[in-house]
Amino acid sequence: MSRHSLRTESPDESRSEEHVNFVISHATPKAISIEQVSQATEEDLQIAKVIEAVQTGRWYKLLTEANEDPELRSYWNVKEELSVSENGILLRGNRIVIPKTLRSQVVKLAHIGHQGVVKTKGLLRSKIWFPTIDCMTESEVSKCHVCQACNPSPPKREPLQMSKCPDEEWTEV
Repeated sequence: MSRHSLRTESPDESRSEEHVNFVISHATPKAISIEQVSQATEEDLQIAKVIEAVQTGRWYKLLTEANEDPELRSYWNVKEELSVSENGILLRGNRIVIPKTLRSQVVKLAHIGHQGVVKTKGLLRSKIWFPTIDCMTESEVSKCHVCQACNPSPPKREPLQMSKCPDEEWTEV
């Protein structure tokens, strides 16, 4: 009897809510508040459609609209990983899905350290997700003069010189 919980709610429900709240609080970039993400999510029509599809399970409507908007196809491809928190924030696994209005701000925040493309992508992917995250990050880093000045240029190689074919077999090894 000592191992039984005294709580009236089921342990699975409370643990899952605690986990979702933990993910949201730790995955939100520190310079952007949860309230900002929540408000931007409410205003984003595309994410509103995805949230409706997640909650109702009616993905066919979203799939028909994906022909007009290719970004919706990205949400369709990861539909099994998507969930909605109680504050109305869309999650992909343990990562927050960032609305369009905050995407450039989030990428710029991640790039502040001028760590290059790979590390900036890694930092972003650990906490957030949105469909064009790789392209936007590469574009931001490629426009950065500091990163371009610090990156070593690839070594220049001399072009390959073809050798003359031997006249007989086994004359050159």
